[in-house]
Amino acid sequence: MDANPDAVIAANVKRLRDKRCFTQSQLAALTGITRQHISNIERGRGNLTVGTLYGLARALGCDVVDLIPILQEAHKDV
Repeated sequence: MDANPDAVIAANVKRLRDKRCFTQSQLAALTGITRQHISNIERGRGNLTVGTLYGLARALGCDVVDLIPILQEAHKDV
C-alpha cells in the first residue's frame, strides 16, 4: 500500500460519514468520542485504537475492512 494509512482511513471515514449525511457531531454522538476527535481522524491526525475503528465502523454501518483497504485485500485471501 503506497498511500499513507492515516490519510486513507481519514478519507474513508469522511466519505462514509458524508454518504450517510451525518455531521461530525452526529457521528461523535453515535460513537461516544468527541467531535474534535472525529475532526482529527478525518484530517489524518487522530489517534486511532482498534476500539475506535470498530465504533466508527458500527456507527457508519460498515465493516472495519471498509475503513482500512489493506484489510480488504487480506480479507479476500481468506
